[in-house]
Amino acid sequence: MFLVGKTTILRLIVFCLGRDVKDIYIDPENKKIEYLLVRDYLIKNIITITKGLK
Repeated sequence: MFLVGKTTILRLIVFCLGRDVKDIYIDPENKKIEYLLVRDYLIKNIITITKGLK
């Protein structure tokens, strides 16, 4: 299991609504910075995004 922070979760939601996958792992303030841990995980694995409601 790979746990992510709140910002990454928001980026995943926005991705599900049609944004570019790069928006998940590129720093929004400095487009030259990539979060390599997140990028590499997305490239090497098939991910499933789910949210349960209570």
